[in-house]
Amino acid sequence: AVQLGSLSARAEPGLGSITPEVMPPYDERMMATTYQTVLSMGSSYEVNAIDDEAGLPGVLIGRYPGDEYSGVIMSPTSAKPICEGYNCGSAWFLATHGVAEVIYATAAAAAKGKLTISSTSQ
Repeated sequence: AVQLGSLSARAEPGLGSITPEVMPPYDERMMATTYQTVLSMGSSYEVNAIDDEAGLPGVLIGRYPGDEYSGVIMSPTSAKPICEGYNCGSAWFLATHGVAEVIYATAAAAAKGKLTISSTSQ
């Protein structure tokens, strides 16, 4: 949610200083938050381990560490669950997309010389 908030608070093109960015996605605190988000959730979803073994780059994340929402509605209620217990959920595409957007915005800022590396963002 933090990443999505930073992306949503960006200034619209052409408005310049009229609508300044509150905290741009490439801010050192956003980079540190995004890094910790990926670290805390990367191992939570089996798909990430499968992709790593196959040599596929990237990581899928959820809404929060330990998120167990699977997106599956069991009907009828007597149906056997697909899986049970911790880490039974699935990655949430909006959170994964938000992290990807922050990474792309950070790369664009680096290309323009706007990126500042500090002990917080390393």
